[in-house]
Amino acid sequence: MTSPRDDTRERGRAFVCPPIGLQTRCRQPATVSHEAHGHLDRRRREIMKTLMTLRYKLKALAVGLAATLIFGLGVMLSPSASAADNCAVLRQAPTQKITACAGASQLTAQSFWSVWRDSVSNLTAETISATCKATTTGTLGFTYSFTASGTVKAWVFADVSAKVSGGIKGSITTGVTVSSSFNVPPWRTTNCDRGIVRQNFNSRITETTINKGRPPIVTYRSHTGYGPVRAQWQIKAL
Repeated sequence: MTSPRDDTRERGRAFVCPPIGLQTRCRQPATVSHEAHGHLDRRRREIMKTLMTLRYKLKALAVGLAATLIFGLGVMLSPSASAADNCAVLRQAPTQKITACAGASQLTAQSFWSVWRDSVSNLTAETISATCKATTTGTLGFTYSFTASGTVKAWVFADVSAKVSGGIKGSITTGVTVSSSFNVPPWRTTNCDRGIVRQNFNSRITETTINKGRPPIVTYRSHTGYGPVRAQWQIKAL
């Protein structure tokens, strides 16, 4: 026969002891007052607030350390060692470094730069043969709107030249020359122009500014240019 259980009350909470013989002691379940609960909640909130503040401080410290490390490496390396041929150091100071790097160029339409212009008009009823002579000469050189670095300009020149059939030249002079013979139909006019064919292009420069202790600032700038391809006579019948 099972012994009756003892009911005990303390601090307003009831608990039941197990049957007699199954355990030697009747332990009262732990109780926590409302004041203790409130103290634990406040403590928990304070800990979470401290952890969030520490997280933001560590994040800011990491950004600062990264920028300082990049700046330090840039200062230690010379421009020739720290940059490829398409990059150049524009400014080197104790607290600031600015570099510029050229991206791949994009070719646009070719154009004709005219040095000498002439024409032949045939006022007869028969076709005639004619020639033109240029008595004025001109020289056209490679031009690029980004002039801050000769190293970058040389890299862009090579990049454009590799994409043009026959390449481009550093400069071309038309010279004083006579055109080949051409026919002019009756009652027609033919223009004969001496000049240089040039290849136009676009290129983007990426400028990176590193101030000590701060994240890098990157700026993109578009530049244009052209390079001479060949001297040429253009004979056009009107």
